[in-house]
Amino acid sequence: MYQWLKTGSVRKQKLTETPTEILCTSFDTDWINNTTPQQVQEPVPGQTTGLTGLVVSKHPHHTLGILYNKILRSLQKMPSDAAYRKYTEKIISERARIVETTSTVSEIENNIGCGQVEELIVQAENELVLARKMLGWKPWEPLVQDAAPHQWAWPPAK
Repeated sequence: MYQWLKTGSVRKQKLTETPTEILCTSFDTDWINNTTPQQVQEPVPGQTTGLTGLVVSKHPHHTLGILYNKILRSLQKMPSDAAYRKYTEKIISERARIVETTSTVSEIENNIGCGQVEELIVQAENELVLARKMLGWKPWEPLVQDAAPHQWAWPPAK
């Protein structure tokens, strides 16, 4: 039986003698997408996205709906005047509305206009991770100490 191993950024196929053997090391975790080999989606037979490493989503409406709702719930925990919340909430709400009102994948892709639906899923996953990190970072709070005199000036002062 073949099992996939991830070493660094290269996936390798390894023939194992015992089909029940599960190889799992820290290198097996995809740190960018926060997944382990067991969580990686199985490809849909006969279909391809045309993008290396990105498999066709079986239920894109459902997946995007869940991700967009999770992002919106994370944003609700931020102050209403936070810039990140205002602008992200506007984009995600519009995308969630498109997903709810359209019936085909091609309509979603055309109306959102940011790539294939599988790419939209990756974008939503990344935005959810960022939204949760922003809750911890609290960039809307005032600075602990005053910034240097020309820190925010561009081009930098000489």
